[in-house]
Amino acid sequence: MEDGLKEILKGINSILREKRDAKPSKMVMRQAIEDKLGNIVRVNPGSKADWIKSILVVDGSFNSYGSSFPYIINFFRSLALFSSGNERIFLNDIYMPLLDMESFQDEDGEDVMKDIRDRRMAEMEVEAAIEGIKRFGASLVVFDGGFLRYEDKAKDVFEDYRELCREAGAVSVGVIEEIGTFDMARKLRDGLGYPVEDDRELLFGVLEPYEILEVRDEMQFKRGLYTVFARPSMHPNPVAYDFFEEDKGRALEIVRFLISLTPAESRGIPLILDIVDSEAKIRSDEVEALVDSFLDKDIKEGLFRPQRDRRFGL
Repeated sequence: MEDGLKEILKGINSILREKRDAKPSKMVMRQAIEDKLGNIVRVNPGSKADWIKSILVVDGSFNSYGSSFPYIINFFRSLALFSSGNERIFLNDIYMPLLDMESFQDEDGEDVMKDIRDRRMAEMEVEAAIEGIKRFGASLVVFDGGFLRYEDKAKDVFEDYRELCREAGAVSVGVIEEIGTFDMARKLRDGLGYPVEDDRELLFGVLEPYEILEVRDEMQFKRGLYTVFARPSMHPNPVAYDFFEEDKGRALEIVRFLISLTPAESRGIPLILDIVDSEAKIRSDEVEALVDSFLDKDIKEGLFRPQRDRRFGL
């Protein structure tokens, strides 16, 4: 079987190599991007706008324990870290479909549970941001991830958050490490004569370190939002930044500031986001300890312990 897998991978590599080698030169790609999409500008990292007095950084984490639906315990945690005073807001929650069976009826339980889980995680992250602004009055709020997820999974609370930002004069940015959009690539692929698939592939290695692509208004593809792209470190992978449309005038200076918080040899994400991600994470050993401490043994063994945990060592 291993030999068969090797041959399949060799074939896949040949196809991808042929495609990669057919890619137009960097100069051609850059010219097409500036002609059709927007301006490429270089910034000097290290500068900070005077209005950025304090930062609130927001992230969330999810983990679960159990066997199969509905015998699963879902654990949630969101964290808002305030830079001034190094203060934190933690929100925690648990969801068990076994205690909410009326929400499932005849639908596929796994799919419904995933949707409930995704919505609760998004809501908790926004709720942590709201509490952070109310308590600390941050001038800049940085989310780990883009805004479309919140608009889709936490629409009402995210609209409340946006209105609060308008009232408080706070500016928000969502840092997107894994770009998953296709819109710019689709606009360019016919003119390039090259089958570029998505926006990450389009920009990979095309921008120089510390360059930002300011996408023109007519090329924006997220209604009510404004997105820019950058190469914030030596790594060739692009990073995207979502803003509310009303904050687009400050996008360039915010991205420049975030680049100043990004290690040059890193993958391109501000260090403070990695710090918050680490603190928010719910680890499996923590989940195990909670379950062992607060569920009776017969309940844990009878309902939630996965059968795979009972396998004999091979």
